[in-house]
Amino acid sequence: MMPFVVARLPYKPMRFSHGGVLMPAHRSFSFRSPLTKLVNFFQRSRDKWKVKCKTAKRENKSLKQCLAKMTESRDRWKAQAMAREEDDSSRGAKNDPPSRRAGVSPRAICLR
Repeated sequence: MMPFVVARLPYKPMRFSHGGVLMPAHRSFSFRSPLTKLVNFFQRSRDKWKVKCKTAKRENKSLKQCLAKMTESRDRWKAQAMAREEDDSSRGAKNDPPSRRAGVSPRAICLR
């Protein structure tokens, strides 16, 4: 069995930020890897997580905006259809062919 090695930094005591508090690097830790290597690894890991989180938030915001536009469009089309139906029923022209509606298709509203 391999003996447990305690990492010690022999020369200048560097200081690392740990939760807002600076801690001296000459303290003995139970890590096998050098502390600077661990700090760099965790900083890169944090930075990757931030990028991933920002991308997900941007996507979420985009989808919310798209949903709002689609809802608004659906409500507008619904109101127009109801008004047209009411107008047709008041005129009594049920056998007339429906007129072609001019407008934007719902798929064109939410393009990325």
